[in-house]
Amino acid sequence: MQYLNKITLLALITVLMANCQSKNPKDILTSKKWRPSVASFVKAMGKTMAETSDEEKAKLEKNIPKDFAQEFKADGTYLLSVFGVDKKGSWSLSADNKTLTTKYRNTIWETKKNSKDMTPKEGKEKELIFTVQSISSSKIVLVPQNGPTKVPMELVPL
Repeated sequence: MQYLNKITLLALITVLMANCQSKNPKDILTSKKWRPSVASFVKAMGKTMAETSDEEKAKLEKNIPKDFAQEFKADGTYLLSVFGVDKKGSWSLSADNKTLTTKYRNTIWETKKNSKDMTPKEGKEKELIFTVQSISSSKIVLVPQNGPTKVPMELVPL
């Protein structure tokens, strides 16, 4: 009888722990910083993982987190870091959790007269719309509806 009580208690604890983990897509998005996976980045460059050397993959694995960090904040603000330049904007998720929209100002690089130095300048607002193919605490897959590429983007935790 004690054995059965212990099993029942263990099962109850397991169920309660599983229910404590949020499966709400908005909570998952805002729970951590994200970055493109190496495979997703390679695909966006028009290559396959098989065509990419181990050295290139290792370099991407090292550089992607600092060069392409993305953060979705609970207040609807969006932070995107591209090559060390932070872009602030906003994000929203449709009521059915199937469409993610991000808005931010793109960066224009300007050179000063008689100088090789480039300085970033805020440009026009850019809106990107994605179909949310899947979302979990370990991976988000987004398919661009507009923008320069139609290649699905896989985001993984930073």
